Amino acid sequence: MKSRFPSIGVVTTSTNSFSRGYLAYLACLDSWCKWADHVIIVDGGTSDDSYEILKQWTQRSNWEVYHSPTTFWGGNGLWHAAQWTINTTEGLKKLETDWAFIINSDYVLDLRTVHGVRKTLGENEEALYAVFRRVKLTNEGNFYSVYPGVALNLKKLREKGLIFGFGVNSQTNQLSDAPIYLRQQTRFIDANKSVKTVFRGDIMKPDMSLDLTSVVYGHFFFNFDQLVDKLLDFWLVYQVRYAKRATKSRRMFIFEFGLTKEGSILPKHVELAKPHPPEVKKLIDHFYRSDMIGHGNKLKPLPVQKAIRVYQKIRSIIFQKSSFPSVQDVQRWEELNLDAGPTLDLAALYARQDEYLKFG
Repeated sequence: MKSRFPSIGVVTTSTNSFSRGYLAYLACLDSWCKWADHVIIVDGGTSDDSYEILKQWTQRSNWEVYHSPTTFWGGNGLWHAAQWTINTTEGLKKLETDWAFIINSDYVLDLRTVHGVRKTLGENEEALYAVFRRVKLTNEGNFYSVYPGVALNLKKLREKGLIFGFGVNSQTNQLSDAPIYLRQQTRFIDANKSVKTVFRGDIMKPDMSLDLTSVVYGHFFFNFDQLVDKLLDFWLVYQVRYAKRATKSRRMFIFEFGLTKEGSILPKHVELAKPHPPEVKKLIDHFYRSDMIGHGNKLKPLPVQKAIRVYQKIRSIIFQKSSFPSVQDVQRWEELNLDAGPTLDLAALYARQDEYLKFG
């Protein structure tokens, strides 16, 4: 079997990570930059000093920040739910390595698991798509697996002339974390008057699994208010504006999902005793505070919480039958080879939605 050590690239996204409390990006990039040849951070419009801090933190030069009007997220709930897929697809276009590992900026690489991965990739150069293990750490210090991460053979995909990226699964019509073969597109103008494209297509099937593990940290370094603000913002855009599900008040959101400040804070020395990767322990040592939520930010669901979730599902079913104009309702799909103008004014649509939500 042929063996060659291919070059390794990484695509990730980031926007004001440091000021938003998304501190895991420091450990994430610190770990991946120790193994990968080139890391591209697709920026959504950072205005704080996140990258200056990252430069000091990593002491490495094999990463770069890419940004453009296409990658700009916007703010105040006015961004499109597909912006992550747009930015990740843009990052893939810029990467010139043989393989691309697609990560969120909280996937911390366990460097103990990378031994032999390049050799494996070299021996399987016909594979187009590989997956790797992703785990989370419980408040008790135990690891458990979540859905796998993605690695794409850029060299082979391009040799075959395949058009690939991220976007909407044509079978489910839902945004996908898995890569797709691009078949259709829909365009929109965002709140900043930039024309952007969302793709739809067939889900790619993985050819192999890699013995490589990353640990997902998500909201580990957030305080409680940052967590709720972020989750509510994503709920508004992903669930209400895009997918037409019922809105939630802040109080209802906190209660339904069992979010709590109490009982989730552990002393720094207890966190440092857990089996965190070294890059995360360094981060905890420098930044961990008593108001951070750590891992244990949820209580076990109470019977009344379960009842409220049923109630919310019923509300969403009723909402689906309303005249609320969701993004999924109004966007129009066309073939890739058509060069039509933008089909959706996102700011205007969101203004219509706001008027409906105000009186609906």
